[in-house]
Amino acid sequence: MRYWRWLGAGLLVALFSACRTIDLPAMDPSLPSLHVEDLLAPTASSATREIDRLNKALPRIPRHQREQRAAVVLRIAVLQTRRGNLRDAERLVRRSIGGHPSSRPRAIGLAWFVQHRIDMARDRPVAARGALESAARYTFGPAARRRIASARAALTPRVVRPAPTKSTTPVAIVRRGSWGSAAARPRAMVPMEAPDRITVHHSAMWTSPDLVTTCKLVRSFQRYHMNQLGWGDIGYHYLIDRTGKVIEGRELRWQGAHAGDGIANQRNIGICLLGNFQPGTKERVQRPSTKQLYSLELLVTSLSDMHGIPVASVFTHAEVHPKGPGATKCPGMYLTPFVRQLRSRGTQ
Repeated sequence: MRYWRWLGAGLLVALFSACRTIDLPAMDPSLPSLHVEDLLAPTASSATREIDRLNKALPRIPRHQREQRAAVVLRIAVLQTRRGNLRDAERLVRRSIGGHPSSRPRAIGLAWFVQHRIDMARDRPVAARGALESAARYTFGPAARRRIASARAALTPRVVRPAPTKSTTPVAIVRRGSWGSAAARPRAMVPMEAPDRITVHHSAMWTSPDLVTTCKLVRSFQRYHMNQLGWGDIGYHYLIDRTGKVIEGRELRWQGAHAGDGIANQRNIGICLLGNFQPGTKERVQRPSTKQLYSLELLVTSLSDMHGIPVASVFTHAEVHPKGPGATKCPGMYLTPFVRQLRSRGTQ
């Protein structure tokens, strides 16, 4: 009897010692929780460093901690979206959406909300609406519901048409029918809210002054934007050819697709000057013509007066690109100084 008592005590001591050496997993406070504000929080350092840290932490999270694992995966998807790695972000979201909804509704609802942000970044408003509807099917807290309501409002904004503030020199515009525009697809576009800024681009392609060639080029832009990128129309609201003609692109009642993602395009009028104004590229370089610059200034002034946009809110594409400085050199070094000059006049 004494032998079995000593044996039992020895086994208990051995088991206790073994348990002390096991690294029992605990909830790491440095990891995101499955709440919308945590998932969308700004990065403390850099997105790349946080993604690396979360990728290292993910394999150490036990499988039974489903919400913690889902939170880490969705946080990585949000960070990848901010970096512009939309394919990687979408793959992670689809991984979170898979499985039986009743077992983890909050994770799936938040995954659909992150998918909506990816769709907006890709200028896919129809898909974004569908993702929001899927997210709304799941109840996962007042903060997330507020986010969904705000996102829905952004997708169905009230269109405001302010009256002109003062008389301006009229701008002659080549209408869509004159250059042979294809019919737009309204279901693939988002209504434009009252615009409050203007972004200037270049087409990054050498262009001749011939009107027939210009119309052919604009039609090719529209075909590429609609057929290859899946947009509802050409991305720019206006284009200016080498002779200074202002060409109507996407109607102003629709949000454009030119600044980089759905958020950067909000309230943003896109103007593209035809030509390649950036040296050092494979494309033949040219400088903006005097007539182009004159028409750009006239159009910017007219739009500013018509919609109450301060001239100080005229930007280059490089200044508003969602990936930040260095993501693009558009509208090129030969046009950028003129845009900045236009803007500086508005601050004087």
